[in-house]
Amino acid sequence: MTRLAPRGDTVAAAFEFCLIGMLGSGYFAILGSGYLDSATAIATAGGLLLRLLMIFGAVRWRPSPKLTQTAALGYAAFFPLDYGFLSPDFLTATVHMVFFLAIAKLLTAESRRDYLYLQTLAFGEMLAAALLSSSLGFVVFLALFLISTSGALSCSEILRQRSRSGQVTAAGGPRFGVPLGGLVVALAFGTMILGGALFFVLPRTARAAFESFAPRQHVTGFSNEMLLGEIGEIQRSVRTMMHVRVFSREQPRNLRWRGAILTQFDGRRWYNPVQSADILRPGRALIQLVNDAHRLRPGRRISYEVHLKSFHDTLFFAGVPEFLEINQPLVVRSSNGTFRLGYTPDVPVVYGAYALLDDGASAALSATGQELQQELLLPPIDPRILPLVRQWTQGGGTAAESARRIESELRRRFGYTLDLPSTPSADPISHFLFERRRGHCEYFASSMAVMLRAISIPSRIVTGFQAGNYNPVSGWHVIRGADAHSWVEAYLPGQGWTAFDPTPASPQGNGQTLTERAALYIDALEMFWQDWVLNYSLEQQLGLAVRAGQGRAWPSFASIAAEAQRKGRQLGPGLVAGAAALWLLFRYAPRLRLPARRPKEGAARQAASLYDRLLEHLRRRGIEKPDSMTATEFAATIRQPELAALVAAFAAHYHAARFGQVEEAAREMAAVLGAIERPNG
Repeated sequence: MTRLAPRGDTVAAAFEFCLIGMLGSGYFAILGSGYLDSATAIATAGGLLLRLLMIFGAVRWRPSPKLTQTAALGYAAFFPLDYGFLSPDFLTATVHMVFFLAIAKLLTAESRRDYLYLQTLAFGEMLAAALLSSSLGFVVFLALFLISTSGALSCSEILRQRSRSGQVTAAGGPRFGVPLGGLVVALAFGTMILGGALFFVLPRTARAAFESFAPRQHVTGFSNEMLLGEIGEIQRSVRTMMHVRVFSREQPRNLRWRGAILTQFDGRRWYNPVQSADILRPGRALIQLVNDAHRLRPGRRISYEVHLKSFHDTLFFAGVPEFLEINQPLVVRSSNGTFRLGYTPDVPVVYGAYALLDDGASAALSATGQELQQELLLPPIDPRILPLVRQWTQGGGTAAESARRIESELRRRFGYTLDLPSTPSADPISHFLFERRRGHCEYFASSMAVMLRAISIPSRIVTGFQAGNYNPVSGWHVIRGADAHSWVEAYLPGQGWTAFDPTPASPQGNGQTLTERAALYIDALEMFWQDWVLNYSLEQQLGLAVRAGQGRAWPSFASIAAEAQRKGRQLGPGLVAGAAALWLLFRYAPRLRLPARRPKEGAARQAASLYDRLLEHLRRRGIEKPDSMTATEFAATIRQPELAALVAAFAAHYHAARFGQVEEAAREMAAVLGAIERPNG
């Protein structure tokens, strides 16, 4: 091994000092995230301090390489005990090992290879801190890391050039000259300025920096109580509330994401009385939310994945959710169909649903006579309202027709604005209908609900979101605070609860500004980071695509992402820590090798892959499978008798392999598929 420079050399000492700065910045950045336990934090700080004293000559003891190797091998034997009994998970045990081996290497580093090794480790620390940090202190440590890195690179280049001529500087401490120090600072701040845009795109660091200036907001417009005007306040925000990915070739438009349902009105406030509720305990399992009769109901169905930001405990759904997958200990479903977690989570919630999209009915829930009577109650209202309702609904023969006429009249006669009245009114609904005649969705929805109740049609208010903006760059729907919305559900005989939206379109233009287009690219970068680095795997995505194309089986996609978020750990730091741990472990124990483990492919996964291959082959032959059909139903529609028989046999084996986990059926599928793919098949 070649030494970097003789001991006592000033530039070499300055290089080592900058290297300590790199490692220390990464260490303190991770420490600020609260991730390190006390023992690891104290041991690492002691190792950094000891090396710093060695650089200044205050400590002349240096552990021998043999002692360090023995300690490293001893820790390798200790690691299973740490993982099995001391640490809560594998990631924590891995971090313990990485920091232990890093300090061991730091105390014995002498060669160029050793120093390069430590620089790489310092970069890995900062990368992990970027994903774990939740405080503004990360920005400070990032700046110190860049300054130290610039100094280390400058000193390293000086030492490399000087080694060719054999020159050695005078002995002394790690003192920088004015030109060299100025160069280091200029390089560091230039790097920070040029990398600033990239930094503020990263999903964790930028958000942590901004949220340090303002406390995390709790949105109140989706609780069991809503004052008139609260949804309008949310609509003024451009904050991203949720991301949605729909698993279908065509992205449905004008979806409404149904959140809280409110039944009682006191003239200024919608609220819910005490309701009965079901406690659902999904854990990691897929749970069915409706009975079998509802599942046979005809209509369009979609499956989607939701990444809900941590602003409230309400869950939002498009259509009537029939199946739900969410990695939470429990979900509370109220009698009116509202789903809540019961607490406001600290991290985004990931869940998926398979839902029925009915153009009219937004909730196929039965209602008792007592519940309907509750949804007819009214506070004292302006006497002018009832004559106005009768005028608008004159000639309407049914409750549905009357509701449509009220909806149409509100849309046609009144204007949309987010501006609230300058002075509060004692009767906001009367003021909106007869004086101001302008307002936002709460006033339209509340007015329609009051009018419906005035003519004995049960009604209630729903709060949630409109469709949002589809981002073609990422393939996700971006739903912001500006998409918050409220609408009406009326109970119609023979139809059940049916959605009406009396709010006219916003007068704002639909064209995207340059800033909005840039925001789509920024949002896409965040989602790509979440999908492909933190939460997602290629195997997971392929399985999703296959199962979503079948139209019936709900894909199991949320488990990995939700589990990582539930524990407060991200996959990115785990990958970095794991790679560094293996590198360090093999460096000190070259004879130790982990046994290769070949992943198993189950019958269900083979069935899904073969089914996707069949659909692609038939698509090339001009035979397209509708999403609404099962495999057996699709086989019956094929007009070629021989091909239809083969596809029917394939479907039978598919069901046995996919849902019965029969491996023999998977092999039969492969044989039938081979016959189909032959030129004369």
